[in-house]
Amino acid sequence: MIVISHSQYHYFIQILLAFFIGSVIGWQRQLHGSPAGLRTHILVCVGATLLTVVDMLHSSTFQGKIAAAVVTGIGFLGAGTIIHSDKGDAVRGLTTAASVWVTAGIGIALGVGGLSTWIGAFVAFLVLATLSIVYQIEDIALRNKRNRSLTVIISRPEGGNIDAIIARVIGQFTGAGAVVQSVAKDPKSQHQGETVIHCELRLPDGFQPALILQACAGDADVVQANWDL
Repeated sequence: MIVISHSQYHYFIQILLAFFIGSVIGWQRQLHGSPAGLRTHILVCVGATLLTVVDMLHSSTFQGKIAAAVVTGIGFLGAGTIIHSDKGDAVRGLTTAASVWVTAGIGIALGVGGLSTWIGAFVAFLVLATLSIVYQIEDIALRNKRNRSLTVIISRPEGGNIDAIIARVIGQFTGAGAVVQSVAKDPKSQHQGETVIHCELRLPDGFQPALILQACAGDADVVQANWDL
């Protein structure tokens, strides 16, 4: 029979805290249409905390070997969230890859316990501030930049007319008030079941770029849309 002492209950609290923090960060990423969202961040944070707790239970002090393995493994996972344009001129998903990586770090800190738990919680706050508040600051700062480049990944349904889908998506941009100057379809993306288009837009003064992303998020055929910063 396994007996859990009162001094060991805090491990369960640390794992629950990891679940909560992973949920909050993952939900923020989910709302922005990132390739790694709610479930990914929960699993990363809880998994990193679990492995660190196991390491702590089998040694009197934090050895760091498990943490090093977690960091290495998360590097491969983060690479899977990065999308390269077939043209080679743009990279997407770096922010999400970084959020997955730092979420693993937070999980390790929570697993160590003590002061590290507070440090992990503080870093989680900074991460959310970076992903949310700094994002809004970027949006405001770029409102005066009238010419913007947008990359949109569109799913190509079997037997569907991709040109008609692109025309519908572009129509949403003009409906939001943007002027579409050019649209280039990436031919190398055709075999992947998705079509990547690069759009050059001219935005009115004071226009909120987030309106374009919201229009894309509301389209069932749009996989992802990102401004080229």
